[in-house]
Amino acid sequence: MDLSYAQMLENAQRNEVVLRRFQAIELALIGASGFGQFLAGIRDQLPARMALEQAWLLLADSHGEVSAILGYDEVLPDGLLLEREPARLVERLGELPTRVRLGSPGEVLGELALDWAEVPGSVALMPLWRDSTLIGLVVLGSRDPERFAPDQATDFIERFTAVTALCLDNVLNRERLKQLGLTDPLTGLYNRRYFDQRIDEELARARRHGAPISCLFLDADHFKRINDTHGHVAGDIVLRTLANRMRGQLRGCDVAARYGGEEFAVLLPQTALGQARLVADRIRTQIGGEPVVLPDGRRVPLTVSIGVSTCGNQLADSPMQLLARADAALYRAKAAGRNCIMSVDSGAQA
Repeated sequence: MDLSYAQMLENAQRNEVVLRRFQAIELALIGASGFGQFLAGIRDQLPARMALEQAWLLLADSHGEVSAILGYDEVLPDGLLLEREPARLVERLGELPTRVRLGSPGEVLGELALDWAEVPGSVALMPLWRDSTLIGLVVLGSRDPERFAPDQATDFIERFTAVTALCLDNVLNRERLKQLGLTDPLTGLYNRRYFDQRIDEELARARRHGAPISCLFLDADHFKRINDTHGHVAGDIVLRTLANRMRGQLRGCDVAARYGGEEFAVLLPQTALGQARLVADRIRTQIGGEPVVLPDGRRVPLTVSIGVSTCGNQLADSPMQLLARADAALYRAKAAGRNCIMSVDSGAQA
């Protein structure tokens, strides 16, 4: 049946409203300065502007690269899921999603489980593709069973999906560049620039909450001898091994950095001197527990000297004072024969 002029005008006006809403969200995603703002655009602005109950962003995260560049450990922000094995994603959906899907959750999502606050009556599945690679999905949920009907036109949603995929790819690339600027390429730890920034922030936080904060300085013992005896390639392997063994003894809130050469720094928020010494001893024991085995089978003994400093009641100390005391304690540890720990608490020997 032919539509009347009034009906066509009404449809055109409705489409104009929908298009403007999508465009507003697109502008927010395009302008996102980081992944947090991008996620907020999907999770918060999209449901608010489109009168939906919930939106999810699911990212393909092969080898944990995305979680690494975004700094996520076990806890993810609301509205975000990471899939380490994208092949399993296809299994749950039943087939590789190449276009937008609309319908009931069972029809559209298959066995893909989402922790809905309220099970929706209908959903839209938006596959995010870049360069022939599925990088993620956006799932929109409405309590209205007719909101995302299977026979509904998808022109606007398809366009929005393409823009979203481009924005996601751009923001992830920016996060990668940001990480490269703040991490040491050899060890994967943070670099000195990032550490100096974080110590300012963490010390300010410690002052606000009256909590102790500790700093460790580590130095690989006789590292020049390792380089001279086994070569610089072996030295790089030793430094990577040291960093990995140290990382395994730290919490998610701790900040570890390669501070320069064979010297490493660790910031321990909310950690008093006694606890910091225990962490330092675990690190020292783990690093020196067994030699580093080189690719040709040679075994390189590895130990570290560690200096520990703590700001307890004297939180007026500056970051430079906290670092200087840890550095001084490190030199005392090296003078005492290496492979040991020396500590300072607010300027006094512990």
